Amino acid sequence: VDTTELTLAQVVECVVTLVEEKRAAA
Repeated sequence: VDTTELTLAQVVECVVTLVEEKRAAA
């Protein structure tokens, strides 16, 4: 993934989504 094409908001949204999925799976 080329993060240079992502905005900060998009990066944050992706991270939050991944964290929530990990918490739900835990």
